Amino acid sequence: ARLAAMGLARGPGPAVATVAFLTIAFAVALLAEGYRATLVRADREQAAFAVPHEIVVREDLGNLLRVFDTAPTERFDELAGVEGSARPVLRVTGGAGRAEQVSGVTVLGLDTAAIENVGVWRDEWASGRDAAELAALVRPGTPVEMKGIRLPGGRIEVDVSAGLVALAAIVRLEDGSFRRVELGQAMPRTRTRLSATVPGNATLTQLEIVPPPRLIERGADAGAAFFADVRLSGPLALELRSWIGVGGVVLGPTNEGVRARVPLTLQRRSGLRAVQPTDSSPPEVLVTPRLAELAGGDGEPLTFQIAGDHVAVRVAGVVERFPATEDESIVGDRIAPAHCDQRSFAGCSARERGVARRRPRERCYGRNCTLPCALPCAGDDDARRRRGGGAQ
Repeated sequence: ARLAAMGLARGPGPAVATVAFLTIAFAVALLAEGYRATLVRADREQAAFAVPHEIVVREDLGNLLRVFDTAPTERFDELAGVEGSARPVLRVTGGAGRAEQVSGVTVLGLDTAAIENVGVWRDEWASGRDAAELAALVRPGTPVEMKGIRLPGGRIEVDVSAGLVALAAIVRLEDGSFRRVELGQAMPRTRTRLSATVPGNATLTQLEIVPPPRLIERGADAGAAFFADVRLSGPLALELRSWIGVGGVVLGPTNEGVRARVPLTLQRRSGLRAVQPTDSSPPEVLVTPRLAELAGGDGEPLTFQIAGDHVAVRVAGVVERFPATEDESIVGDRIAPAHCDQRSFAGCSARERGVARRRPRERCYGRNCTLPCALPCAGDDDARRRRGGGAQ
């Protein structure tokens, strides 16, 4: 050791070079390991952002088979397990702004718990707010369950005055799905009783007044809608007095029920619907910066379009991005939007739901996803056979 020390003292150059080389090599190795860990984390977060759950169940478009036609909610809860959760999600695509300035807007309706447990989230995406704060922003302050007229036995019956219109009912079934039921055509010279029956104890949410199928506007009348006076009577019609008209319909009460002045045009749907809690207070939502700019900032109203219907909301917060979405998006409470101006928001296209399985110390949520699933749906042969194939 003494001789080695004397040698280093007389000629330190090679030893210093060796030490410097080893130090640099060790530093480069540490840098490479840190960079690799960063890339792995980025890949994991990117995957979790696109598909923040393990399993997605969606509608089979090939067989037109809906999710809850394959298995009830309880079965999905069983698949999720004790440490997991199966959450329903509403996902639709719409546009916002005048003349649809922003198209391809993803509209997500999530339960509060799904927003709080979004899985992957960075506070800088929402100006320092965490997921729990965002969930509190969109949480309804009052009950927002959809209103309507209960139909004992699913029976719909109403008398309509003489005319050329037809009636159709939008009902909400016991399982939460919606169905359009045609009641029939009014007679041109006499009062007509129109009726239909739907399964279970359904709820009537809207009554459509359908114009004649052949409605020609020509000459001086081109572009001007014809009007018809439609009188509805009977026990059901008496309950319609508190409803409001949509699509240009003007309502007025009568001794036997309700009178409606209806524009006869094929360009839009007309009718009457139940008053909803969100009529006076639009639901609070989270939006991306471009949509917030269209609205005018936080606290301002925003109207977007889904399948030809307009939905009014209020901007509660701005997020740069939100998991499971691309480009522009609107995120709100799944139950809060009670209607789409003319029909239920939930009924616009709420056909599919997601199911998620949560790892220990990791929280995920399900959604109606257009992306491939992270994992196949293993262990549910019965549900797979009912779907007519593998899990989506």
